Amino acid sequence: TPPPFTDTTVETLYTRAIHRSASVLGLDKPSYLRRGVLFPPTAVPDRTPNGHMALMDCVFHALSSPPPETRSLLDEAMRLSNATYGTAKRPSIQEERTVQVMGNARGKPRILLPDLLIALAVCRLAEWDLGYRGCLEERRLERERRRKLMQESLIQLESTMNVMEGGEEQEEEDGNGKDREKEEGDGCDRDVTSPTEQEPTPPPRSDGLLLASLLAFRIYDGYQRQNTVTRDTLQRFLSDVHGEESYKAPAVKQCLDELFTAADAAEKSVPRLASDAPGTGAIGSGVLGAIDAEKFMRGIHATMAFLPSSVSNTALCEKNRPSSLTASHILLDWILIVFNCMLPRVLPPPPKVAAHHLRIVNSDPI
Repeated sequence: TPPPFTDTTVETLYTRAIHRSASVLGLDKPSYLRRGVLFPPTAVPDRTPNGHMALMDCVFHALSSPPPETRSLLDEAMRLSNATYGTAKRPSIQEERTVQVMGNARGKPRILLPDLLIALAVCRLAEWDLGYRGCLEERRLERERRRKLMQESLIQLESTMNVMEGGEEQEEEDGNGKDREKEEGDGCDRDVTSPTEQEPTPPPRSDGLLLASLLAFRIYDGYQRQNTVTRDTLQRFLSDVHGEESYKAPAVKQCLDELFTAADAAEKSVPRLASDAPGTGAIGSGVLGAIDAEKFMRGIHATMAFLPSSVSNTALCEKNRPSSLTASHILLDWILIVFNCMLPRVLPPPPKVAAHHLRIVNSDPI
């Protein structure tokens, strides 16, 4: 319990405000990079050429909160002092100099626990969302495949019927053939749109991809910290994550071209918002030099791809036939992998169950 207020001078109140802000629990950069805290010992970043230290600095900047400003702490101390003495004084020059010197004790930027939990929840939700989109895409492709097979069988049956000669028997057979054709068509339709087909489990929220895109933008913005992202910045990240000149791969190059294209054709595919400023950041005809968070988010949605799914997404679809596709984006995948690897895939057992299991293991004579 803090001691009662016995001294209500501005300097004392300012010191209390600094101590209160410094007592908030959080991870500073050394604790964030320490092995066993968030990263396993085999994946701790370092400053070697392949240590990904600059990459993790951007992640820290995206999640960290700066310490309170010196002026805001001084204004808080002045309000408390004036409320105590019933005055309306302003800080003197001496008091301002004192707080400037004492302001060095405010602390350093830290990752607060609520911010870390939010980032982990966003990445877990986004992984679920991408897996769900992959399930829906696989089911759509399966329906198209069945419809195509049905059309081919109907065309083949029709061509067979046209070459057959007429006659009463033949007419009767043709009539039966048409009936069979109709029944087969109805059966195929039932297979395509069967109401009893088990649906994949949707995520609890529908904005997982949007939140993950905004988190990714904050991480990429940690390189230049100008609230915009350039193509050169994304290429540097891709080189660090996937190897030198990985951004020159045809699929990646096409994705970046679409992200930084402001041509009319690209704007027709993604609805333009009223807040967009036409021509902002353009460096050439239809090419953007930098994009803001909103353009980045819409570009991510427009350039999604579908790849073979991992084992972690198999629980989203049917139990006996897991999905073979998952939505993916090269600018999001590594971020989701990093944050989801910080969480256990399965929650640990309750303490009583863990203690009972430990007693059984320790009592085993083998």
